[in-house]
Amino acid sequence: NTFIPKLMSRGIDYSKWDHIDEDDSSDDEQQKVSTQTAATSASKCPMPPTSFQSSEPNLMLPQNVEVSKQTKEGSEKGRYRFEYGGRLIYEWEQNLDEVNIYVDAPPNISASAINCKISAAHLTLGIKGATNNFLDESTFSKVEVDSSSWYISDNVIHIVLAKAHRGLTWESALLGHDGKGIVDPVTKQNIQKDMMLERFQEEHPGFDFRDANFNGSIPDPRTFMGGVGYR
Repeated sequence: NTFIPKLMSRGIDYSKWDHIDEDDSSDDEQQKVSTQTAATSASKCPMPPTSFQSSEPNLMLPQNVEVSKQTKEGSEKGRYRFEYGGRLIYEWEQNLDEVNIYVDAPPNISASAINCKISAAHLTLGIKGATNNFLDESTFSKVEVDSSSWYISDNVIHIVLAKAHRGLTWESALLGHDGKGIVDPVTKQNIQKDMMLERFQEEHPGFDFRDANFNGSIPDPRTFMGGVGYR
């Protein structure tokens, strides 16, 4: 069966995120929050279909999904911005093992006031007691829930999504927003290059691959030369 990602069914009112009245909680903003659990274990999820692999030129998406013409870079090298209506919603980055999402928290918010639920194929982020969530969307691919977590530091919510399929290139962090977070082909190649160099460095620790380049198209970091190893 052809894999068709499920898009968000209802809109999110992003404008309310940083105008929410905070309670009087005095919890430390850098409090670590325990890993979320879910009833469905990501380890039982099937491997992604071949449409994710490098042998297929494009991820098969619904017709209403638009690929960004130019993905905007984030505040640090390797990060990318997702904007909606001209407003920054979050930044995100990935490596062989994880996808990291960074969300600016409402002013003076504490960790105890935030509701963040990570499941095998979905992420929810909001304020406890609020009617609507800030994020309520499917993840690009499957997540290893037991290895995922979130915390807040310096008024930034940091969400760590552990990839269920190591080395898989995520073309977006989430599949909401009518699919407008999908990266452009050039950005996808840059992401794959970084992950290939990470893989080479891991497999050959005696060498320095920081300035290495590829001739031609970048190989798939998950499937190249027999596939990525698992530690």
